[in-house]
Amino acid sequence: MTPAQFANRCQEIVATQKGHEAHRLLDLLTNDVLREQGFGEGIDIFEAAVAHWHDQGDTYPYQGPCPDCEGLDNG
Repeated sequence: MTPAQFANRCQEIVATQKGHEAHRLLDLLTNDVLREQGFGEGIDIFEAAVAHWHDQGDTYPYQGPCPDCEGLDNG
């Protein structure tokens, strides 16, 4: 994917999607670009760590509970 193709795809996403769905699609697009550039192993780690944030049916903003945050002492 060329830089112009990436920019065009980003513009298409923000023009047609809102909130969580736009964020999710932009993340996935960025992951694909990085994977094409040879960063697949790191993207696999990233995707495994944040998979719950990319559930298509979730509302925006994410209402939780957040699996990353549960059990943390926040106060």
